[in-house]
Amino acid sequence: MPISSRSAEVSDAICEYGIGQPSQFLESEGVTYGHYSERVKRPIRRIEVPKSRVVLILELANGLGLNPAGKAADGLKHHAFVSGLSQRPILTEHCGESKGIEIELTVLTAYELFGPVTDSACSLISLEDVWGKHINQLIEQIIQMTTWEERFSLIDNVLSERLSASTHSGRPEGSWAWHQ
Repeated sequence: MPISSRSAEVSDAICEYGIGQPSQFLESEGVTYGHYSERVKRPIRRIEVPKSRVVLILELANGLGLNPAGKAADGLKHHAFVSGLSQRPILTEHCGESKGIEIELTVLTAYELFGPVTDSACSLISLEDVWGKHINQLIEQIIQMTTWEERFSLIDNVLSERLSASTHSGRPEGSWAWHQ
């Protein structure tokens, strides 16, 4: 499972981003993923622009504060969430250290993994609300692993199992159109 990584030190920040190689099955489902880490000496707040894909975040450090544009912040630190399609940006913030995995999914794959919850007008969904407390165990397992290859292998297994066991499937013509 090859991984392409880049690191940078800019003034008071140390940043790393890497791209993983999903299994052939997940790649055929339109899944892409990468890892990130950022360490700075001050809190960071940034605007995440909308994407044309559903994004699943597994935050392995201190959690992220989330504030969809136009809504009040909930004051919580989020460790596992799905950001559905939206026309508005999301304000994210962390205390100076952030480390995690970002998984991008096609709309169809997200529907198979999470059901119709990703079709809702709410652009942020707690993964615990969809997959239950199991997600906390998964994050703990990922944190205990020492390499990104191990972490991505576990992600491959979990996503492949969940897709194979899914009871949600889109209409065949939607799948056909998406793959054109």
